[in-house]
Amino acid sequence: MIALCLVGLGVSVASLVMPFPPWVPQPDKISLVLFTSCGSAFLLGGLLISLWRPKNKIGVLMIAASFAWFSVNLFRVNSNLAFTVAAFSYILYLAIIEHMFIVFPYGYIRSATDRTLVIGTYCWCLGLNALGMLVWDSSHDDCFNGGCPRNLLGIYRDPALNMTIGRVLCDGSCLLMTGTLFLVAFRWRQATVATRRIMTPVALGAIPVAAGTLIDQGIQYGTAWPSDLWSQPGQWLLLAVPASVLLGLLRLRLGHAALTELVVQLSALSQGESLEPLRQLLRKTLHDPTADFGYRYSKSAPLLNADGHVIDLVMARSRQGVHELADADGTVYGVLLYDPILDEDPRLVRAVVEAVKFTVQNKRLEAERQARLKEIQALTVRMVTATDAERRRIERNLHDGGQQTLLALGFLLALCHKKASDGDLSTLLELLNNASKMTRSMVDELRDFCRGMHPTILSEAGLEAALESLRQRTSLDMSLDLLLPERLPALAETTAYFVASEALANATKHAHANVVTIRALMEGAELVVEIKDDGVGGATFHDGGGLQGLADRVAAVHGQFQVHSPEGDGTRMTVRIPCAS
Repeated sequence: MIALCLVGLGVSVASLVMPFPPWVPQPDKISLVLFTSCGSAFLLGGLLISLWRPKNKIGVLMIAASFAWFSVNLFRVNSNLAFTVAAFSYILYLAIIEHMFIVFPYGYIRSATDRTLVIGTYCWCLGLNALGMLVWDSSHDDCFNGGCPRNLLGIYRDPALNMTIGRVLCDGSCLLMTGTLFLVAFRWRQATVATRRIMTPVALGAIPVAAGTLIDQGIQYGTAWPSDLWSQPGQWLLLAVPASVLLGLLRLRLGHAALTELVVQLSALSQGESLEPLRQLLRKTLHDPTADFGYRYSKSAPLLNADGHVIDLVMARSRQGVHELADADGTVYGVLLYDPILDEDPRLVRAVVEAVKFTVQNKRLEAERQARLKEIQALTVRMVTATDAERRRIERNLHDGGQQTLLALGFLLALCHKKASDGDLSTLLELLNNASKMTRSMVDELRDFCRGMHPTILSEAGLEAALESLRQRTSLDMSLDLLLPERLPALAETTAYFVASEALANATKHAHANVVTIRALMEGAELVVEIKDDGVGGATFHDGGGLQGLADRVAAVHGQFQVHSPEGDGTRMTVRIPCAS
């Protein structure tokens, strides 16, 4: 950039101080200063854009247009080679300006149509000009005061053909610039609001450029070479090019000024407030009415915008710029959607992302907390309901079983007492024997009842022994694959045991299974229990059902409960229970 500045400064100074030879008409001082100012404006604008946006080739094109503009000064050098180069390249600046208009604001060719237009423009300007130079004898044709240096490309002198080519070149240049004006206007009309805002200065700047081209080409219409480029009136309108391009790109950066306001207003958003104000702040800061964002409650949840609608990322990427918001571990919890034109200023996008990511993250955490709270509330209701149902079941079993047996035993003992009082000893022994049997039956019944509530073997010998006792009592073909330490936390053992016990009961009563496999092992700090059967499958969750009760029991200890039960293909339960002390 420093070298270009020095070279550009030298070219500008040379344009002012170089003498005008006899074959070049000398302009007045004002025209010469204006000519130099126009070329310097392109050079300065190009250098500023190159320093500010080094990846945007608009700056390079503006610098190239400046040197092409100043190349006409080579006419003032008494050299055949310099004269030939000047005559060949003097019209190149028009092709470069049209190139800039076509690729603005991105700075690169984005479609086959753009490529065709750019190549066609250069081929027309340079190719037709070179063709005219082949039949131009500069020492005899259209040279002010005569004595011009020789055109090194001239191979045949044909003034009429040279004049025709010159007219076609002038007409074509006017048509090309006018067509570019309409192209810019069409693209402005089709652009998004954010892109249109940036393109507006250039769309307006194309009007005086097209007018200036028409004026200048009309003045030199039919001449073999530009006899007085230094004082053509239309060229001053070209000052609109660097001014409009700089203004357009500057409008891309105006969002930086609103970042402070964005940060301040984000900090004022209350925790429970809707995210609609955040979206409006984004659109105001980015000057993009299509800007939006999405966030998800959890890793598996879909992305939702502020309206609660699901965001389709595949479709969004085809139409908008997408920037993912991620935690430190790389977990994506949200996205920022914006007009792709804003990618031309990635620092603005990054700054906005940093400003909103914590707000969106806090909203996500709040949503997770609310969802977890609702889940805990629902779990509490289900646990209370299940506890009441279990209490009623115990009450009913005691009433229908133990209470009736005790009443019968009491009646039998009363009968024994009466027999003994009456001295009827013939049936007393038999009655006492029946009372003894009834007592033993009652003890066995109470033992079985207590075993279902909490087996003693689980407390004394651990989960592995308790599962083995289940295998011995069940009528199913049950196999165990256990890789467990000697003892686990009591809560984990109890939860795993009752899940296995209930799964066996379901496999027997509902799944009509024949074979059951229980596999248990430690994975890190988690106890993993997998229970598979070969039953009919089709197990589903429903309120008050066995599976829902198991899921609630596991959730109460912060575990995970999964069921895979396709119709006709058995059931597989997987339980993960944290065992950290």
